[in-house]
Amino acid sequence: MRRLAGLSNAVYRVSAPGFQTLLYRKFECLVINKAVEALIFKLAAEQSIGPPLIFTNSEYRIEGFIEARPLTIWEMRNPEILK
Repeated sequence: MRRLAGLSNAVYRVSAPGFQTLLYRKFECLVINKAVEALIFKLAAEQSIGPPLIFTNSEYRIEGFIEARPLTIWEMRNPEILK
């Protein structure tokens, strides 16, 4: 298990040989509306525009892990990349 840099939650990448890599997200942020955030995540997962939702409850969420890298500021502001 490896801790990642989540912005508002504890986020861990969990993997074992021969199994799918998953993300364990422990909810720690008290400021957000958890119901709205859960609905947005669920809808994005159902439409395949976000990671798959494996399990969720009021304390944590297990989601599929997508191997990628973060976009740079330049990439986020570049209209050609945004297309």
